[in-house]
Amino acid sequence: MNKEQLFAALEAEVKAVEVKAVNALLYFKVLTGRARDEFQALIAAGDKTASHFEAAIVAATVVDETGTPVFSSEDVAALRDKSAGAVSEIAKVALDVNKIGADAEEAAVKN
Repeated sequence: MNKEQLFAALEAEVKAVEVKAVNALLYFKVLTGRARDEFQALIAAGDKTASHFEAAIVAATVVDETGTPVFSSEDVAALRDKSAGAVSEIAKVALDVNKIGADAEEAAVKN
């Protein structure tokens, strides 16, 4: 595999997942290295609560069908004021898509 082929294979993909909490097909972008750094900085600057973490991962990963972000870091506070169960469900999908967290680690070990 040459460099161009490897770069093409490493493109961050967008995955479509049906999310029951909102009864809709949502799109999640796999974080790039730079986007993951920005997400981690947003988490570090926050108040270390579950609602902040979940809202931040949703804001960082939910995109439209063309890959354009639906939310920005400015939307984190507004997401925290929405249904905790729904935001948690969306966040769980975002974490799974990005192989972040215990569930992703367990799945990786099984493979």
